[in-house]
Order: sequence, then C-alpha cells, then structure tokens
Amino acid sequence: RATSAEQMRGALRAAPDGATAARLAARLVEDGYVVFEGEGCAPLASDPLALQSLSKLMGRLRARAPGLPPVCAFMYDGTWEVVGALWDRAEALLGGPCVLEPSVAAFKLQHAAAASGRRYPGNNFGRPHRDYTRDEALGPDGAPRLVSVWMPLNDVTLHNGCMYVVPRRGDPGYDAAGRGVLAPSVPLGATKALAPYPAGTVMAWTGNAVHWGAPCEEAGALDPR
Repeated sequence: RATSAEQMRGALRAAPDGATAARLAARLVEDGYVVFEGEGCAPLASDPLALQSLSKLMGRLRARAPGLPPVCAFMYDGTWEVVGALWDRAEALLGGPCVLEPSVAAFKLQHAAAASGRRYPGNNFGRPHRDYTRDEALGPDGAPRLVSVWMPLNDVTLHNGCMYVVPRRGDPGYDAAGRGVLAPSVPLGATKALAPYPAGTVMAWTGNAVHWGAPCEEAGALDPR
C-alpha cells in the first residue's frame, strides 16, 4: 500500500532556513555539487518509513506483470509530495522560483541483472556524463541556473549504487563555455563518491557537472538503491 499524500506531507521536513540555504548555495557554486548535510540540515523525512514505502512501491510495481518500471511511482500523489519538498530545496539553491525541466527518474537497482550484463528499467546510468553544457547550466556570471536533485529512498553506501560526481576543481571542462563535452573523460583521482548517507539525504549538482550512478554490487544486493 502506497503512503498517501497526506501521510507523506506530514513526514516531510521544511526546507533549511535562509542562512543554511545560503551556505549550501555557495558550496554548489564552489564545487559544482552539494550535499544537504551539516548544521541546519537533516534527511528529507522525519520518518524514514515514509520514504521506504516508496521504495517498496517500486518493488511491487516491478512484480506486477508485465513488470512496471519504477518511474510509474510518479502516478502516486505521495511521490509528488516528495518532489514538492525537493522543489523547495532547489529554489533555495537557485535563489528564487524555478520550473521543472520535463524529466524525472526513479531507480530500483538489481544486482543479479547487472552482474549478468542485462539492462532493465530502473537501472543505473553508469557512464560519466554531463546533462547540459556550461552555457545551458550556468549564467554569464557563473551562477547556477539549472540543477539536478537526487535523493536516496534508503541508506546509500559505496556498494548499493551510490552516485559519483567530479567536483568543479577537478574538472577542466566545467567552465568551458558552450563547449563542455557531454561524455567526458574523467581525470584520475578526481571523483567523489556521494556515500555513505542516510535515506532522505538531498544531493544536487549543476547541469554541467560530470556525474554517474554506480551499479549495485553483491555486498549491497540486499538493499539496492
């Protein structure tokens, strides 16, 4: 049974206050990515079972013939309550009202399928890439104007499918105006694993930041993200 919109709304925390939002926004500019952690930050839901219900929902959707993809979770109002809470955080990072770029995703990894080389709905996108060029993602002054927001529904580790990013200082193509290669090579030693973090930890990166999702390894097979 999916968590209702009212139940989900009651479990979600408000966005960080102004001082905390300013600190996070500055970190996004400096590093090209940010994790909502430290003073003034807490996981999105006060009750982790609320987010866990969405993860379980995706599992039930997959179990239904012919196997519905995890993105079908967006048919449920509770999911959009989570999007609304994330929206507040995106606006805090961007410094004002924003609009939803028409692409949302949901992931439910399968270790066995990945180990056999089989692709499936809800798997990770494991190649380093940028979603947008520098000119699309940043304003003329370098301020972010487009961010991707990602949040795990369960505790994320190095083994169950965490995200990786290349921080701005380690990416020579980050500030290549209008030319940022969308499928870049990754400098050795420049990567940052966004793990371990508890369920509901909000993470974001600019549209031109290099990022990718790791597969679920055998050590994380019992609790894939």
